[in-house]
Amino acid sequence: MRITKNLYFILTLLLFYTSCNIDDHINEAEIRSEQYYHKTLAKIYSPDKRCYLTIEEHGIDSSEANTQVIYTFDMTGGGIYAINGRNKEVKAYWKDNSNIVIETKKEYTVLQSWPKVHSFADSVKVDYVEK
Repeated sequence: MRITKNLYFILTLLLFYTSCNIDDHINEAEIRSEQYYHKTLAKIYSPDKRCYLTIEEHGIDSSEANTQVIYTFDMTGGGIYAINGRNKEVKAYWKDNSNIVIETKKEYTVLQSWPKVHSFADSVKVDYVEK
């Protein structure tokens, strides 16, 4: 009986301590999210509507943002292309269900550029057109 009470007391303290730490992290995340800049510029569905591309701007604030092309498959997603800055001329479209075209400019500073993306059995080739 005494062991059960001690164990119950320890578990209660542990749960209380854990919940306090979780609350602290939630508050920090809320503060950061208020300062974070995000703007979705376009959402482009594949011809079969199974996946889509988005063109987005992300950053700590609007002056320190990057422009990205992101793919989203049925169960996963990720970045395909990213450049420094915002208000950039970037276009993306689907040629067909397995080929994407991204139109951009040569003078942009490229942070990420993938020629092909995969998600389980799905594979999409990316063609870049620089103007």
